[in-house]
Amino acid sequence: GDYQSTFYMWHLTEAKGFDDPRARFYFYRQVLVNSTNPDEIECITQIPPPHYLVGNFIYCLPGQRGYWGRDHLDPNGIPPDGLKRTAWGVFPAGGRFDNNSASPVNNPSLGAQGAGIHPIMLAAYVDFMLAEAAQTLGTTGSAKDYLLSGIKKHMDYVVAFSRGTSEGGAINAFLTAQGINLTTNIDNYLKYVGDEFDATSSSDAKMGIIGREYWLSLYGNGIESYNLYRRTGKPSPMQPGLEQNPGIFPRSFFYPNNYMVTNTKAVQKPDQSVQVFWDTNPAGNAWVQ
Repeated sequence: GDYQSTFYMWHLTEAKGFDDPRARFYFYRQVLVNSTNPDEIECITQIPPPHYLVGNFIYCLPGQRGYWGRDHLDPNGIPPDGLKRTAWGVFPAGGRFDNNSASPVNNPSLGAQGAGIHPIMLAAYVDFMLAEAAQTLGTTGSAKDYLLSGIKKHMDYVVAFSRGTSEGGAINAFLTAQGINLTTNIDNYLKYVGDEFDATSSSDAKMGIIGREYWLSLYGNGIESYNLYRRTGKPSPMQPGLEQNPGIFPRSFFYPNNYMVTNTKAVQKPDQSVQVFWDTNPAGNAWVQ
């Protein structure tokens, strides 16, 4: 019933000019070519909103290869695309591995049948945190080395976990039939990111690469992604909502009602712009847009 993020899928399939090795593990395409019917994908006949054009943001579809998602804060009604939109892959949700079968996901006997995980804290995450600390605080170690180590650890984990599910046979058969060498693909990805990191001179741009790669490795853990964004403002630029003025970006959430009711001394926040103690970045939406 969920839509995958257009912007996120674009980063994993089109942004670098080649597919992220995790894309087939993250996402399962129910079609291999996107629809040209505006009754199914209304945005294909529409002009991107002005703030998308100014920011040169991807809009509507991340290419035409069946990655069928939805832009952030799209207020339009839901079309009858439940068996065409991109669904959950084998990692981390325990869905299906994308082996180009393009069959609908309405058969509960297929895929890993939900035998997935909630990736609360992985070894890879620690390396990304160390990379951030080295880059922003000057702690010991190489930010680049930690960054590349985090990427490799995460990719290796995604592959190993997925092969250990009931989708393992389908994964191995597809990779063999297609002549895909995941080790080579991962090495090429690491070289691309490493070269990109070396080619940029500013500390902010280097932190942008660290933040982007951490974000791409946090699939399934929205809490850490949210904290990363509040803490660093990365990755940047982030695709905005379709609404040009969507309101306050939540820097924190309201206290829950049961806390307010049972604690007579509690004072509710005036709005969601209130920053938590460690969020010492500039106030307002500008920091995170």
